[in-house]
Amino acid sequence: MDLDHLISIKLASNFETLYRARVLCFILLAALLAFVVSSVYFFIFAELSHSSRNFAGFSTLLLASAMALGMLNLHFFGHLVFNSYFLVVILFSSISLSILLTGGIELSPIFPLLVVPILIAYVLLGNKPGLVVGLLTVAAYWIATWIGEQAIQLPLYMDMNYRMVHLHANWMVTFVMLIAIMSSTNRMYHSLRLQRDEERVRYEYLAAHDSLTGLYNRMMFDDLLDKAINRSIRNGCEVALLYIDLDKFKPINDDLGHRVGDFVLQEMAARLLEVVRLSDTVARIGGDEFAVIVDGDNLSSEHLSVFAERVCSALVQPITYSGESIQVGCSIGIARYPENGSSSEQLLKAADEAMYSAKKSETTFLVA
Repeated sequence: MDLDHLISIKLASNFETLYRARVLCFILLAALLAFVVSSVYFFIFAELSHSSRNFAGFSTLLLASAMALGMLNLHFFGHLVFNSYFLVVILFSSISLSILLTGGIELSPIFPLLVVPILIAYVLLGNKPGLVVGLLTVAAYWIATWIGEQAIQLPLYMDMNYRMVHLHANWMVTFVMLIAIMSSTNRMYHSLRLQRDEERVRYEYLAAHDSLTGLYNRMMFDDLLDKAINRSIRNGCEVALLYIDLDKFKPINDDLGHRVGDFVLQEMAARLLEVVRLSDTVARIGGDEFAVIVDGDNLSSEHLSVFAERVCSALVQPITYSGESIQVGCSIGIARYPENGSSSEQLLKAADEAMYSAKKSETTFLVA
């Protein structure tokens, strides 16, 4: 049964809050149904005196009305904490009073239900409120026991011939409630753990990737470049860096708007990923600046020039946006380790300077 349509939209922003609201909604519905059924039983089937039948029937109808009010409050106002305390107080009070009205601890078949408010308080309100309700329940139990020891005549608003039937039924209700609450709690924490793991993966991804293009960001790029250089030192492979700057990109943002500019950047990122090898690393390191880390065994100037031409050829192809053709150019600076720098900072600086030299000389790329 989908309970979300009975819960205020205010409680849907947080998963844990929404789940507690679902548990509360389920308990309110179950209590409402139980009190309605009980009132029907007292009015029609219970073998009690007329006054006892009316007292028990109207009392359970009043409790059912309280549960209905809680449901309405949860639906229209979303007062989760207030409704949780309201439910616990109503159940604790009604169970305690019912014990006194059905012969006290020694005779009443209702005392197993004393555990229920404690369980509900722990699940809906947390450890401290649950502990408080538990202490109050213990106190109520001993007070009822003390009253029984004083030989005080307590009323018996029930048919004692069916005491054992009611007692077993209440124990069964307590066990079912215990199992249901334990199951719901375990499910809630399992769902929260899954949500936490998903959020951790998402945050780790956002920490390493550019939110617009999905490429590695500058921080992750610096780390990967350091690792590529260390790998080169360890394995004797070569490392090259391509520093790419888009030409004529600023007028696109100024004339067509940032939404079009973002689309162009996303398209450039997709094209870069298509043209490089799976072993290469592509990153967005600035507004319209990209970098590619290339490592391998044969990174001669001729090989890198062919690779740079292939990158340029992919990037300069026209882009269609809303039926309009947009074209940008690019300037690429290429630097190699260790010829152009013995550290990632030096290598990046050499590639940056080569890129600006290529831009000034109006050539597509330049090897440092």
